[in-house]
Amino acid sequence: MNHHDVCAINSALRKYGEGSLEYLHLRPQEEPVLWVADGVAWAAGAGGDWRRRVGPMLDAHVQLKT
Repeated sequence: MNHHDVCAINSALRKYGEGSLEYLHLRPQEEPVLWVADGVAWAAGAGGDWRRRVGPMLDAHVQLKT
């Protein structure tokens, strides 16, 4: 996944901006504050009853195109 992230970031920088962007990929256990957000995002993407359960936690659903 890191390769895909690097490609997407570089593509966006070429298209929309100049300069550089610093980012760091950490292991999941190093970012516990993201665990809930990841779980909600997974449930929303899974659809069905999972999406219904997390629906009240969502402000909006945005489909991004690359």
